[in-house]
Amino acid sequence: MAVRKINIDDSEISVIFGLHDEDYICLTDMVKAGDNSDRTNIVIQNWMRRKDTISYLGVWENLHNPDFKSIEFDAIKNASGTNRFILTAKMENLNAVFIHEGMPQGERLQKLNQIAIQQMTVLENVESKHILKG
Repeated sequence: MAVRKINIDDSEISVIFGLHDEDYICLTDMVKAGDNSDRTNIVIQNWMRRKDTISYLGVWENLHNPDFKSIEFDAIKNASGTNRFILTAKMENLNAVFIHEGMPQGERLQKLNQIAIQQMTVLENVESKHILKG
């Protein structure tokens, strides 16, 4: 594995070569290059919840994942783009960890769904407390 920086339009973008026989490009560096702000997490989160991004991820999984369960994925794709749909980079990182652990897709989706529900519950509790204090 080697980490290198490539220069695109006077911006340095990190690329990891050879991790698990794959190459990875840093989305955070790409967003920073185009945005020049500290809100990269928001930009990436908004990108990850878009319907066309979710559709792309489904096509990629279908091409590269022999265990891909397209029917289970349809529920995610149908929910994407709505105000209630959240898919964060952290969730994608967890999904990658679960994949490398060999967890089947159905179990991964259930586990990620449980985590998302827990996160939403925490956020709803925090928001309601702020409203009450206001």
